[in-house]
Amino acid sequence: MCQRSPLFTATRVAILAALLAACASTETPAPPPASLTLFGATATVPLLSRLIDRFQATHPSTTVVLETGNSTVSVQQVRAGDATLGTVSAIPPDTLWSAPFAVDGVAVVVHRDNPLENLTLAQVRDIFGGQVWHWSDLEVQAIEDEITVLTREEGSGTRAVFEALAMTRRDSSEANCPPVLAVDPEDHGAPEGEGCEKAPVTSMALLVPASSAMAEFIAERPGAIGYVSQGVLSAYEALSPALKAVHIEGSAPIPDHVADGTYHLVQPFFFISAGEPEGVARQFVDLCLSAEGQALIAQGYVPLRAGAQD
Repeated sequence: MCQRSPLFTATRVAILAALLAACASTETPAPPPASLTLFGATATVPLLSRLIDRFQATHPSTTVVLETGNSTVSVQQVRAGDATLGTVSAIPPDTLWSAPFAVDGVAVVVHRDNPLENLTLAQVRDIFGGQVWHWSDLEVQAIEDEITVLTREEGSGTRAVFEALAMTRRDSSEANCPPVLAVDPEDHGAPEGEGCEKAPVTSMALLVPASSAMAEFIAERPGAIGYVSQGVLSAYEALSPALKAVHIEGSAPIPDHVADGTYHLVQPFFFISAGEPEGVARQFVDLCLSAEGQALIAQGYVPLRAGAQD
């Protein structure tokens, strides 16, 4: 019988011990630092901020830089390569990669001290079209009788949706009048559908550059009226209860009414990119479209994934 020498055995034990020690001390290397520049349309910012927080909790080595502006600027930033990923709050141009991730209501907003509770779509068109200038004409006894109409600047996705859905008269319920995001002169927007007649917002309306500016102005003017994303309104109400949403045709802009179609003024939220997202951008989009992300979206918005709604 062959016998191993004590030296051979000791050497083998030492090698095995060294290998086990090396394995025990080996840690999974941390992923390299990464960054994502995301340009968000102002209507999408409250939701985006929550989604970014969730993403960075699971991707601590990734830095997400969020810049904001209107939907048209978001498209321009993505096209110029200044943002890897963007969001718009209206239907985006078909020259870009896009993916919807949520739906929200567009709330018609007044000061909380205004006793107005409900408007028909015809009354909305009359107010924003400059046909009605006093609350008393609507049998509303407001602190300030003169109506101050606010609207967003050209290029706002929320404005595009509001004008398409609130300011457009349809010859019939079958008329297709899609909200269009006109990005730049080369796009020329898209032709209005047959049976659609869009009434312009009065030229006397005050232009405001962002959803937050709209909310802040109305909070200080009892006679003012404007429109913002319901998500923006909810975020502002958490800081100041000075605003309220008016019911439209008897329906409030809450997620349940947006989802079942009883509230008429709704806007889609889209991701946009110059091409198919890759790397960190793909990971972020995937989170937002996953069951986890859609469940987070369902907390105040309408998700796109079936079963995510609370």
